[in-house]
Amino acid sequence: MVMALAFLLGLSVDIFNSTQGLHAAAAVLIAYLRPYVLRVFSPRDDYEPTKDLSVRNYGWFWFIKYAAILIFIHHLFLFYLEIFSFSFFFFTLLRVVLSTLISLIIVSLGHFLFVRE
Repeated sequence: MVMALAFLLGLSVDIFNSTQGLHAAAAVLIAYLRPYVLRVFSPRDDYEPTKDLSVRNYGWFWFIKYAAILIFIHHLFLFYLEIFSFSFFFFTLLRVVLSTLISLIIVSLGHFLFVRE
């Protein structure tokens, strides 16, 4: 279900940006890798099914690690798929890192403003 929703969300971004499935592919990759990332960052007593994955339940440090890894993987896949070459490897890697930092700031700010703690 999560992968289908990720595909639809990515496809809707692709339709408005005319990017022929780039965002859909990156979103499906993140939806696929999400359980593995959660397993790597799981708390000692594992996740409770009744708790949502938010700062309130697991803290800012956990949230920043979790979001940064997923955003970095998303941007890495998206930018290298977009350029489809390793000719500008370091320039593209710089774009990935800077975009990850900016996106992480925006996601954290959005979480801070719109999620009640």
